[in-house]
Amino acid sequence: MNEIKDITIFQNNSSTLKETSKDTPDMNGSINYMTESMLTVINFDNVKLEYTKNLSVPETPKSNDALYIINDSEMYFIEFKSGFVDRFNVRLKIFDSLLIITDIIKKGICFTRKNLNYILVYNIDRNKLTEKEKAEITQLQTSQSMNRFIKTMEKRSGESIIRFTLKRFKTLYFKDVFTVDKNEFEKKFLNNWEN
Repeated sequence: MNEIKDITIFQNNSSTLKETSKDTPDMNGSINYMTESMLTVINFDNVKLEYTKNLSVPETPKSNDALYIINDSEMYFIEFKSGFVDRFNVRLKIFDSLLIITDIIKKGICFTRKNLNYILVYNIDRNKLTEKEKAEITQLQTSQSMNRFIKTMEKRSGESIIRFTLKRFKTLYFKDVFTVDKNEFEKKFLNNWEN
């Protein structure tokens, strides 16, 4: 049996991680990237376009930016958000991308739950933690001292916070879910993947 990364539609849409992290040009026409990594990934936005090309859909589905496949049992959807994180839009991208990939690979959610991870890479300066998020994370009353205590415990335990109400996707649809700023992404993932 062929590996998932050898599926034709994935082979046709190979790209670099840098290219998939490209942001829309700003008012000055400058193009910004969330990473400079030249790691080869699958441009999932392009996969979506090829997938829907002959379907005559009235509205193009949303999709995650990249799919990185180490092997059939370790894959990562990656979504880059350099601006404000619109939670509804991110969730829509997750659901549409899951439906597309499960159809392409001919496997169900039970497969993604065991083998596919999700990473949201965000710009920390544009997405500060809100009081409501702190309350959701701690599931306790929000007090500054309690939040500091819990953050200290998280650092010691090595457990990371899953932000933007994406925790529900962990173990339901994905093996794991990560919400990291672009510097954490470099340290936690790219340093391992590129070596």
